[in-house]
Amino acid sequence: MTKEQVEKIVSEIKEYAERKAEEMGEDVAEVCSSICYAGAKMYCKTKGIEPIKPIKTSELPILDKNVRSFSFSTRALSAMWMLNISTVRDLVRYSYKFVSQTRNVGKKTMDELNDFLNDHNLTWNMDV
Repeated sequence: MTKEQVEKIVSEIKEYAERKAEEMGEDVAEVCSSICYAGAKMYCKTKGIEPIKPIKTSELPILDKNVRSFSFSTRALSAMWMLNISTVRDLVRYSYKFVSQTRNVGKKTMDELNDFLNDHNLTWNMDV
């Protein structure tokens, strides 16, 4: 498959997701997630394995928890305070690059934040 063919398919999927999101009154990211899950489900069926059911980001209760309710170091809490991050939702909206370039945020803090996100199956730049 050529790069142009892949780009065309991706563009068609994006347009479809935007139409469906508007029709259903849903978030485009949620519709895209459903489309990806459907594709993964078909792939898993051909391989004889059971796919994992997706979780809607709106259903993740951890996102609304205060960052102070977790065992972050004082260094990490100070960094989040400087960025006005009070909930996990606030944290995941930022990019890795932006947070890492914040004054007094070093490798240890970024490792701690990355470990936290990985442990909770979250990522940077989430649209939540």
